[in-house]
Amino acid sequence: MKKRFFVGAPTFKWAPVLTALFALSMAAAPCVNAQAKQKTRVAVFPFEVTDYAVNASEAVTIREDFSNRLAQTGLFDLVPRSEVDKLFKQEAAFQLNDLSDATKTAEYGRVLNANWILAGRLAKIGSRLALVVSMYTYPDFVQKPGSQIYAPDIDTLVDSIPTLIADIQSVHGGGGAAPAAGKAAAAKSATQPQAKPAAPKTYKIGDTGPAGGFIFFDKFSNDGGWRYLEAAPVSMEQTLGWGAGDRGISGLKTTVGTGKKNTEYIAEVLKRVGEYGAAAQYCAGMEYGGYDDWFLPSKDELNLMYLNLKQADKGDFSNAVYWSSSESYTFHAWYQRFRDGSQDWTSKSNTFLVRPVRAF
Repeated sequence: MKKRFFVGAPTFKWAPVLTALFALSMAAAPCVNAQAKQKTRVAVFPFEVTDYAVNASEAVTIREDFSNRLAQTGLFDLVPRSEVDKLFKQEAAFQLNDLSDATKTAEYGRVLNANWILAGRLAKIGSRLALVVSMYTYPDFVQKPGSQIYAPDIDTLVDSIPTLIADIQSVHGGGGAAPAAGKAAAAKSATQPQAKPAAPKTYKIGDTGPAGGFIFFDKFSNDGGWRYLEAAPVSMEQTLGWGAGDRGISGLKTTVGTGKKNTEYIAEVLKRVGEYGAAAQYCAGMEYGGYDDWFLPSKDELNLMYLNLKQADKGDFSNAVYWSSSESYTFHAWYQRFRDGSQDWTSKSNTFLVRPVRAF
């Protein structure tokens, strides 16, 4: 659900790789039986490691575990790892952001005879490890919804890989032809009246949201892909600094609907300068209630949280000060006192309460 941003990656050296593509392409289309042809052929690229999240050996093991579990579903035809690794022997590691080049990525798909390309990144998000898998299709080159898992340590991360595999299966329908029994059931259901899909659940201000928090805004439309704002419960509050105390972050906004982009950009900038554990990073890396799309509210979103929850005695808010994701200027950011609702700006070096929110 949630998007991650990575910056500062080295440029991939394509020249020596592309010179070998023609010869490799002649050998990279193995014979498959009729059943295998019905499966989605998947190339799992080397997992890139950032922030020294794991060592090289651990990254290889995690990739192998992921690939093995993907193959064990029986729904995917995996390109042999040796074929994939031939394309990267000129580089120590593959950079995930190289996949933004459609021409280069499509060439990988063509050479490996792969319908899907999966690339993973292992990184640190605050004190947690993250494995983010991105998916691309060939030959149409469309980025499909990927998946991600977060864990406090490498053992828990590996144990969570089945959850990531299940996400990929559910989003993409299993990737292969339906079993015979499944086809029969589908044919039978096609001859029977189909129930109307259930109407989307609606919420009122103050209701418990899908993640177990509190609804504090309804814009009565799904413009932009969301309608409601939900505040996390008090158990997810933290007292943190805003970060970037010695620099300005241009482009941050104050209006409703801008907190998520604010948070993503702040987290990206802080990571670039080697700063961790700040308010926006905590929210961007949080996973709660089955969702990982939390963010630090903008100035106006924070005010709605005060008006619609704090004043209604919902959400167990304190009378203390809460950070927003909106910068006032250079070394200062907006905050709100939940004692009286007043908003002001102050130095980013201060530490205040942080209450993550999400839009859906």
